[in-house]
Amino acid sequence: MLVVSLADLQKDEDQAYRKIRLRTEDVQGKNVLTNFWGMDFTTDKLRSLVRKWQTLIEAHVDVKTTDSYTLGIFCIGFTKKLSNQPVILDVPDGVDIIDWVAGFANSNKVCITVVGGFGKVSLAALSRLKSPAPPLLYIEHLTLINLSGTYQFSTLAEGSPTFINALLGRLNGAVIGGAASRMVVMGKVGLSAYVFQNPKIITIKTEFH
Repeated sequence: MLVVSLADLQKDEDQAYRKIRLRTEDVQGKNVLTNFWGMDFTTDKLRSLVRKWQTLIEAHVDVKTTDSYTLGIFCIGFTKKLSNQPVILDVPDGVDIIDWVAGFANSNKVCITVVGGFGKVSLAALSRLKSPAPPLLYIEHLTLINLSGTYQFSTLAEGSPTFINALLGRLNGAVIGGAASRMVVMGKVGLSAYVFQNPKIITIKTEFH
């Protein structure tokens, strides 16, 4: 069995990634009579085709025709790449970020996980999680430092609780934070988020001693 590059056989460097397998049928002095026995790609070529979160699928079958010819059929394919990269969602001026996130999830029937944000807001209602106290309302220019939260689309009248943990900077240099139930965009805000379809929610029970 001989393995040679198609580039050497056809004197074409563009075909260097194809490896041809030839089976020796007969040897006559310095000449070797061969028959095609298969084809493969080089490792570098396969790595360039298959990206992260994809699976390579290969198939090979020999088919015999009615006139006694044998055809070797090769197939190579890839699964659809998983969407595992965050996207940037632009929230327009004057819009409440919390309502916008819920509306985006419901209209697209997806789960959205916010992992960051940039821009400014003119109003923020912040409270401590599970605190009975009413939220504190800040009506001033605030800079987004960090945002995090998840909204799960639901076929029920209401989805998951809508709030985003926010860390905001004030003009005097102070930093405030909490669970935001309202945040009104000033100018434009960009949200870094992951968007999922049909996510599986796992609840982990913990015990405190």
